[in-house]
Amino acid sequence: MDIQLLSFKQLCDLIDEQRELNDLFKQSTYFGEATFVIVELLDTDANNTPISDASLIISWPDIGYTPSYTPLGNGQYNITLTTSSLDAGLYTLVVGALRSDYFISDISVSVPIESIPTELILPQSIPDVYWGDDVSFWAVFNDTRDGTPISGALLTYQFGSLSGSLTEIVFDQGNYTVTVDTGNLVLASTYVISITAIFNNYVTKTSQILVNVLKLPTTVSIISGA
Repeated sequence: MDIQLLSFKQLCDLIDEQRELNDLFKQSTYFGEATFVIVELLDTDANNTPISDASLIISWPDIGYTPSYTPLGNGQYNITLTTSSLDAGLYTLVVGALRSDYFISDISVSVPIESIPTELILPQSIPDVYWGDDVSFWAVFNDTRDGTPISGALLTYQFGSLSGSLTEIVFDQGNYTVTVDTGNLVLASTYVISITAIFNNYVTKTSQILVNVLKLPTTVSIISGA
């Protein structure tokens, strides 16, 4: 996971006191993973003196989330975030802080939950086929984060004017196949078959492969001669 230094900052101008709650770090995360954000609380009227004994108020959209944070010292707090009910997307964490004799404004932090990375593997080549014959091709859809096949995905193909879906092979998760009657194509030619794999909260992938649909062979026979 990458740790990113962010620029989110919010100042609260007060008559008697001025306090600043900053978003320092957040961890990029994939769908289904827990993540964290580190915030910092400073007393800007006292040369940015850290405030380490405040109570944080946390609002996060994960259903059933129980606010959880750990003081790290030097005014920094590590906020743990669950994502069990959240799809991949961009979400807003709202953090406030309470400490006696101070007024501290909330800050909002954008937290991205990324789709799980994938790969779509096709055969290196498809044997040439005569127009009117069936042609079969397959695809393998994998989760590259965990190195596992993805079962239950939607795989569709576009083959000239033809389109349809691939079927997952029974007892072979993540492997999909289809057989197409080339006689439904307008003409014999070289075609680019485009296959797209879709599964919720996983990165959509599209790959392509060529297939040569050959013209039917013909012969000329002399039935009779002069």
